[in-house]
Amino acid sequence: MDRLQLVLMIAGAFIVLFLIRRLFSEMGGAAERRRAHEKLDAEARRDVAEASLEHLCPICSSPCVFHRYPHVEVWRCSRYPGCRGFLKARTHRRPAFATKWERGRGKKLSR
Repeated sequence: MDRLQLVLMIAGAFIVLFLIRRLFSEMGGAAERRRAHEKLDAEARRDVAEASLEHLCPICSSPCVFHRYPHVEVWRCSRYPGCRGFLKARTHRRPAFATKWERGRGKKLSR
């Protein structure tokens, strides 16, 4: 009987260790998600920088600069305040996980 109990205790310990290891490996995905979010954010910023060369002020034809305000995104003339020209920016939706990540800043998010 003592051998059977010893074998069962060892098997139980291996199962517990396996489950703990699996749990920690799943929790380690936060760093990957953070890197993916930073990569998407860098791509979006690069797209904005490249797009600034495409947008010209409707009044003076100078290049426009992208500005993000709480209520609107616009391309404003680089000669502001001398020139008050602007264009409304086209809004493209960010992936849902990126917006949730920004709201939670890495904390566990409720759905």
